[in-house]
This record gives sequence, C-alpha cells and structure tokens, in this order.
Amino acid sequence: IPALGGTAKALDVYCDRGAFSLEEARQILKAGMGAGLDGRVHAEQVEYTGVAEMAAKLGCLSADHLERIDAAGIQAMADSDCVAVLLPGAQLYLDDPSPPARTLAEAGVPLAVATDFNPGSSPVRDLLACATLSCIRMKLTVEEALLGITKNAALALGLHDRGFLGEGAVADLALFDLPPGETQSASLIQYLGGHRTRAVIRGGKVAWRSR
Repeated sequence: IPALGGTAKALDVYCDRGAFSLEEARQILKAGMGAGLDGRVHAEQVEYTGVAEMAAKLGCLSADHLERIDAAGIQAMADSDCVAVLLPGAQLYLDDPSPPARTLAEAGVPLAVATDFNPGSSPVRDLLACATLSCIRMKLTVEEALLGITKNAALALGLHDRGFLGEGAVADLALFDLPPGETQSASLIQYLGGHRTRAVIRGGKVAWRSR
C-alpha cells in the first residue's frame, strides 16, 4: 500500500464470507487511510460481518451493498459522513434481499446508487436503469434515486463540488433525448434502458454532442 504513492486515490475492502475477515479489513483500511487513501468497503452483502459499522467509525467514504446491515451499522453510518451505495443490479441478478434502504434514508444516511458493473454478479452498464430498479426493488422515491446518481454519488467519491446545479459547482452535465414514444416530457427514472445521450458538458464546456 505505501508503494502506491500518488497513483491511487482510494482502496476498497471486500469483507464477507469467503473474503477478508473483519480484522483483516480493519488492518487494510488503517494502512490505506494512514497512507492518505480514501477508505471504502463492500459490506454486509452475503452475511453480516459488522464492517459497515467499523468503516463508518474509521471515517470511510462509502459502504456498498448493505443487504444485511444491522441497526448498529445504520446508526454508525448516520453519525458519520459514510455514504450507503445501493447496487440494485447485483441484488436483481443474485436474487438477494433488499438492503433496508428506507431505514437508512430515515436515519439520515445519504444514499447513492451505482451499477456495480461486473460479469459475475451485476452485468448491468446502464446507470439510469439501476436508478429505476432502486425505486422498484428498494422503494426509493424518484427524487432519492436522482440524488443517488448525482449529488450523493459525488459525495461517495469525496467530491463536494459536483452532482448538483448551483453556485460553485463544476458544471459537469449530461443531456438526454426523450425516450422513444415520448414527445414532451418524461422522467429519467422510469425506463429500463433506451436512453440516448444528446450532449456531455464538462466544466461548463461542451465535451461531446450527438450528430
């Protein structure tokens, strides 16, 4: 870990059955965070380990999955800045139980939504589809899902100057065409796929636009 120098920003520890133990995860996180890296964990997916609570108390940026988090873990996350990253694609493909998203939200834990794109458990590349699935499978509101892929997603990366429109933001934007069949307006959080990007704006300047 010390040899990483300035080549990495964060490290992510998978603590679960068949992966790192809680004590191993603690040692890895302390070594990484002591070397200046942001800490993250894949937590409570297959079985409860207590790593979400530990990660929150250590000051980690995020804890992913959380299907089997307990009340102490939720409270520890609520008492910290640790973002809960929900991964509905993995939940769907593995037929896992839903994480207690409503309890996390009501406790004040910020919720981010991600794809967890990988060939083993979440072969889903469409972030907007995952946002829709978070409403269907995890009972997020449309507003919570939108925050989950914008402002709260940025917070999960330790970024406070993007993910929202407002003074001081870096103005990174994506513009989308209306879904097929829609002629006036539609929510991004509704369709499972089919979104077409019209333009990408980075730092207030057009970086790409469709022909």
